[in-house]
Amino acid sequence: MGTFSVAHGDLLDYATDGHFDVIIHGCNCFCTMGGGIAASISARFPAALKVDRGTTMGDKSKLGSYTSATIDIDSTTKTGRTAFVIVNAYTQYMCSPTKEVPIPCDYDAIDKVMTRINHDFAGKSIGLPQLGAGLAGGDWTKIEEIIRKRLTACDVTIVLFQAS
Repeated sequence: MGTFSVAHGDLLDYATDGHFDVIIHGCNCFCTMGGGIAASISARFPAALKVDRGTTMGDKSKLGSYTSATIDIDSTTKTGRTAFVIVNAYTQYMCSPTKEVPIPCDYDAIDKVMTRINHDFAGKSIGLPQLGAGLAGGDWTKIEEIIRKRLTACDVTIVLFQAS
């Protein structure tokens, strides 16, 4: 049985300091990674953008799936971790709200991808932002409920952004 906690700070700094085996962020299906934490991830860790762009742009069947990239980190971290995995979770189809789709966040996709991640990364320490609740416009209370329900085999930390 995993744990669930909340921390304040920068998810990417926590990851490079060796705090997590895996970090997850929400992506759209258009291979952009141009806003929110995705933009920071793509700028700091180009391998995550590369695997995203290795998929078909605009492919709706990506919803509920993910791509991943392993990032090597300094072996002198306090935790002894030498790498972490970035998971690009396809949790929304569109990049931003439209008249037809005012809330791009797809709760079914979040549920499906969290179920897969729980299986594929069981026993791992996972960090994530308030995925789906920023630019995607989702209801964090509902998203957190899905995460708690699905990531039961992982140690989960929600990192609320706080600039250092």
